[in-house]
Amino acid sequence: MTTAFFLTFFDKKDNLCYHQLTEVNIMDTKKKLLGVRIPEPIIIELREYCKSHGILINYFVSEAIKERLRKAKKAEIKKKSEKR
Repeated sequence: MTTAFFLTFFDKKDNLCYHQLTEVNIMDTKKKLLGVRIPEPIIIELREYCKSHGILINYFVSEAIKERLRKAKKAEIKKKSEKR
């Protein structure tokens, strides 16, 4: 069983939203809190997309980060092999 908490704070001075995503997982996987600063229009689009597709925001963000890391690692490996 998983419970997710998503907190949003808006800073009018910087015109940025501050987000904290906390997930408490009662199963085996350990989760950590990650605070990020994301421009408000992106957050609005993210919320709308996830809501319309029935996806939890924390799941979407976690999968996007995993995918981006995989691509970055592949690009690094390719770049190293081309140098040889």
